[in-house]
Amino acid sequence: MRKILILLFIILAGNTYSQPIRGVWISPDEWIYKNKIDSIIEKLAYAKIKQIYPLVNNYGFVYYKTALLETHYTVEENFDPLKYLIELAKKYNIEVHPWFVNGPWGEENYPGPVFEDYPEFVAWNPANNTYGKYSLYWMDLTKPIVREFQKVIMIDCLERYKVDGLHFDYIRFPSSNFCYCDDCLTRYNESKANPYQFDMLRFEQLPAIGWFSGNPLGEVTTAKVLAKFNNGVPAITYNRYGEGKVLLFNWYAVKRQGRFIDSVVVRVFKDFGRKIGDTIYILRSWNTEKVYGYSDQAAMETKNWMKWLGFKSKDVEEGKLSSLSSKYTLVLPAVYRIIKKDINDLKTFIKNGGTALFWDGPVFMADDKNLRDVLGIWKTADYFNEVRIIDIAELSDFIPYGNYLIDDKFIEYYNSFDNWRKEQITELVVNVKEQAKKIKNDVKISAAVFWNIRSAHSVMQAWDWWFKRDILDDYHPMVYQENYRGFVQALNDIESNIGNINRLGVGLGAYLWKDKGINFAVAELDSQISELMRRNAKGFIIFNAGSLFDEQYEYLHNLDWTTSIYDSDNSRIKIFPNPVKNFISVDFSNNVKNVKRIIIFDINGRNVLSYDIENNIKESSGKINISLVKLPNGVYFLKTYPDELISSSFLKIK
Repeated sequence: MRKILILLFIILAGNTYSQPIRGVWISPDEWIYKNKIDSIIEKLAYAKIKQIYPLVNNYGFVYYKTALLETHYTVEENFDPLKYLIELAKKYNIEVHPWFVNGPWGEENYPGPVFEDYPEFVAWNPANNTYGKYSLYWMDLTKPIVREFQKVIMIDCLERYKVDGLHFDYIRFPSSNFCYCDDCLTRYNESKANPYQFDMLRFEQLPAIGWFSGNPLGEVTTAKVLAKFNNGVPAITYNRYGEGKVLLFNWYAVKRQGRFIDSVVVRVFKDFGRKIGDTIYILRSWNTEKVYGYSDQAAMETKNWMKWLGFKSKDVEEGKLSSLSSKYTLVLPAVYRIIKKDINDLKTFIKNGGTALFWDGPVFMADDKNLRDVLGIWKTADYFNEVRIIDIAELSDFIPYGNYLIDDKFIEYYNSFDNWRKEQITELVVNVKEQAKKIKNDVKISAAVFWNIRSAHSVMQAWDWWFKRDILDDYHPMVYQENYRGFVQALNDIESNIGNINRLGVGLGAYLWKDKGINFAVAELDSQISELMRRNAKGFIIFNAGSLFDEQYEYLHNLDWTTSIYDSDNSRIKIFPNPVKNFISVDFSNNVKNVKRIIIFDINGRNVLSYDIENNIKESSGKINISLVKLPNGVYFLKTYPDELISSSFLKIK
């Protein structure tokens, strides 16, 4: 059966296109057993996947055989899954690029064998805390001994196995607040001609400078502003309502950008009548989790924070706030949406003498008058994720204050520390590449990176520097977007920072579409790959193999990255609406005179509808409406004759 041209893309005049990346990341549960390897390789070969990235390490263990690290307990004793995977992949001309996690190597309840043996490898934040996001322990990649350790691990894998590449992941810190240990700050100061006392970077007092992010409230009513950002937005507010008290950190304070934050919490809790060892209650907003996807992480981080400060914690479920006695203290962590019942119960709780701490307040309910009464501040200010200065607005027993200024010289000192940390991580990437190329010249070194450059720099992952210096062979920005619109916006952002994306194998988040059903998942995969082809990207890499439906494997089997060409957007078929229920409108733009007939076919290439349009098209607009009432729900494509132009996919629904 003749191959069906599924998608179209632009090849600019004079621009030659290299062999594309058609890759997938593979999680351990998909490949460490022989039967799983047989199954996944067969599927990937059918889908014409050319590169696979199997995860080979986890919390200090590995899924292959080496004398350097312990093999994970799930690997069978007399079986080497990586060796078998490589041998089978080679039969199908599939490249194997071992995927290494470089950042998190342990967690709170189980640091793992490496951190147990080498606790000095752990990164620290300014609050003297080792926990990163999700209670993970992270490698301090600014330490020379840690970088050498990671290089040795990756190079050992290259020397032991016939792999085609080495792949970095989590090659960063969990936030801008790592690492602030004495060793790192001492080495940084040694690089400066006129350094400050390095402990100032931990900001035990205000004023402070740091990378802050938040969804702030902006209009004060009754609250006292204790501290503010350098743009005038309130940073810390304190309000009394009835018999109760409320403190607001007007940003994502759980990241603890300085030690002053812990001092404020301890002092305010004392004012609230709390002492070390008391239980702090945490509101779990599943409404926020469902809509915004953040509450669970925020609650977990808050529990770790409270534990670090010496307090116990206990959940209060959404809708059950009325059961909480007003003698307690409640924390609302990044609770952006609050159900009406909880707002009313919260107001009663505070009015009767309860106390509460908000951080990153309820911005999606910012106009609610009951919340205004409780917080003493409402309305939204602009979201921010940037370096800001925070200083006192008025003297208070709650805010530790230092007798110093953050002037231009100090700001340069702080910014230079950021750049120094980025260069340390960059050095690991450079060292691995140089050593690997000496062993195998054609080995490909790649990295999964944040697609948003600003966010990447906030975690010390300066991959745009790597890109401009041509350090890596391949770059895989993880543009995980649920829909086409968000995907296009993300690609636009990348191009505005680094230029065109013809050197990028862009990461696609297939796991985000799985719960939305087969038809949606196939259509979204097509839309996003189509956009990459249109922009002449180097290719795609899907996260992950286990998230793909059989229909998506079928789609990839039929996908021809290099066959279809069109010259400009004027020749593109435009279809709407999408999804469609009964009738679809087709706009042929400047090609109306060339179109004689259209064919609609499904994802398997079957012709399901033929339509003669010579006598039906509206010459004035170049548009036609086609009835799809008789077609079952599914994903379809439209093709014209004699030009053989093909549309992007569209989704037929009820």
